[in-house]
Amino acid sequence: MRAYLLFAYAFVCCIGCSPMSVEINPVAKKSVKVVPESQIKENCEYVGPLTSRMGGNFVSFETNVENANNDLINQSVEKGMTHLVMSDPKQSDGTTFTVSENCNNCVIMSAKGYKCSK
Repeated sequence: MRAYLLFAYAFVCCIGCSPMSVEINPVAKKSVKVVPESQIKENCEYVGPLTSRMGGNFVSFETNVENANNDLINQSVEKGMTHLVMSDPKQSDGTTFTVSENCNNCVIMSAKGYKCSK
């Protein structure tokens, strides 16, 4: 009974949490490049910003950084972007996307998305 209550508590606390793992869409693996700003050339059109928030789950900060990175790449495909310039990950207090106010594994990342012709 005690184990059941702990599981139920963990489940309720994690409603709205980030997923444990975000895999890169197979299409994105082939069509999106993550590059430094210096590699964005004149043949690239700025499409817009992207943001990803991860945390409040049962994985490490580093895993959530990887998940946020993968999520940004997946988002870029949906918007027709071909190149991304990623920001450095920032630790978030989690108040905007988790139940807990103290979130040591919450991360927010952003990227600038471009569509570049070949």
